[in-house]
Amino acid sequence: MAAKDRREELIAAAFRVMVRDGVTRATTRAIVTEAEMPLGVFHYCFSSREELL
Repeated sequence: MAAKDRREELIAAAFRVMVRDGVTRATTRAIVTEAEMPLGVFHYCFSSREELL
């Protein structure tokens, strides 16, 4: 999967987590779990949770 596609999936997963659990519970681990990706992929695509948000 290309990095662009991974970024888009992580953003979509973040929205799903925020809608379901709230912004404060949208942790990097919750987002990657929702996206079914390893945590390392998150840090490859984004430098921080704030960058994603």
